[in-house]
Amino acid sequence: AMVGLDARYAYKRFTARGQFIYASLSDTQQYNQLTGRDLGSALQGWYIEGGYNLLPQNKTQKLFAFARYEKYDTQAGLDGSLIKNESYKRNDITTGISYHIAPGVVVKGDYQFRNNGLTGDNVPNMLNFGIGVWF
Repeated sequence: AMVGLDARYAYKRFTARGQFIYASLSDTQQYNQLTGRDLGSALQGWYIEGGYNLLPQNKTQKLFAFARYEKYDTQAGLDGSLIKNESYKRNDITTGISYHIAPGVVVKGDYQFRNNGLTGDNVPNMLNFGIGVWF
């Protein structure tokens, strides 16, 4: 089962959005015993993001600078004798730009500052690029 909340706001050149998700999985103890994995029985996370269009409002194209904070835990719940792995408790800060070439086409680049719940654990940051098309 999964439950989610989604909120979006836009005013002139400013946008904001956020989301909360909670999901529960069944039979994870059996799955973990069979596969030797450590899948949690519940996952939970949220994010909040703000963006600003750097181009004038009268332009069809848009160039958004954005920042996002997200926090998620893929072991928010555990079944059986599974011991919580704090490295699955994550928080990321992402900054980047998205260039909306035309309605339904975007080119994006961002940099993620990543962290987890383990003290002293060096989670590598990530540089990402992508192209999106929707219709």
